[in-house]
Amino acid sequence: MSIDLYVPASWATTGRRMAGFWGTGFDSVPAVSSFPIIEFTSLGGTPRFRGWDNSVGAWIDMGLPSGFSYDSWHQLKIELIGANWRYTVGDLVLVTSATGSVSIGNVILQGHNNTAGVTYDIYWDNFSSISPTQATSATDNCDPDPVITYSDDPDLDGCNGTGTILRTWKATDACGNESTCVQTITVIDTVAPAITCPPNATVECGASTDPDDTGSATAIDACDPSPVITYSDASTGTCPRVITRTWKATDACGNESTCDQLITVQDTTAPTITFCPDGVTIQCHVAPTPANTGGPATANDVCDPSPVVTFSDVNSLGGCNGTGTITRSTSLSGSKLFRSEKASSIF
Repeated sequence: MSIDLYVPASWATTGRRMAGFWGTGFDSVPAVSSFPIIEFTSLGGTPRFRGWDNSVGAWIDMGLPSGFSYDSWHQLKIELIGANWRYTVGDLVLVTSATGSVSIGNVILQGHNNTAGVTYDIYWDNFSSISPTQATSATDNCDPDPVITYSDDPDLDGCNGTGTILRTWKATDACGNESTCVQTITVIDTVAPAITCPPNATVECGASTDPDDTGSATAIDACDPSPVITYSDASTGTCPRVITRTWKATDACGNESTCDQLITVQDTTAPTITFCPDGVTIQCHVAPTPANTGGPATANDVCDPSPVVTFSDVNSLGGCNGTGTITRSTSLSGSKLFRSEKASSIF
């Protein structure tokens, strides 16, 4: 069943439940087994549509459909598909368990007013019940308008409530004469879930790339209220390293859809020099190599297990027999630490 609801701009800021489209679900007894509901609310300051999940007794937010605008009409649709309720508003789809319901009964159009003296209008239009899959007709020699009814024998134990429904149609004339025919309705699920990837992310080397820190995909499916979401990673490059995380949503019938999230792992932190030789004095005939001057320097880095340590010398050897000072700069990946070494001659 479906109905159009007019959503005025004033509803965006009321902070209240505003309008609800209810049905009553009946099981095979028949007894009331669920209440499928779509409503518009701005509780908590966020305007949105939401649907009632009978299996857990809680609301599930649907958000606002693409192209949504206030002061305009929006169609709300509730369908019983297999073992699930399917709520639709524009391109928003929410699937929840029907908790044993096999048919929809009463329709309730609800408003909420918990504040004395506050009134508001709700505009509904174009209510439509969902008709049988195909029109059935009958003729009778004496009754120009025989009554046509039907009953269903569902066998929907397949994945996502798939299977067959045997629909027995019965035509009854005014004298109680009856004839029947059986229609077979096959319910299949070949549509993959709709998956939404988290936004691309950039993290510093050494930081977690787990979904708890970089986001997780979400998915909705027309028949499966809880499609399984998994992911796999593939990395390219080193600086930066780019992880292509492929998210996959799979419904109970094996239909799959994927999307890719890019996680860039960057390194903007310079290595740390853990040891730099102190200034030393050497004889003029000794080569000022790191091995002879207390070196080499050492370093570590969060991302690079073996940072390259280099050095450069500035000589000031204007004394006798080439004595003087050498200023040695130790550097690695942009981090510099200066130390001086002094050379002298022994006569």
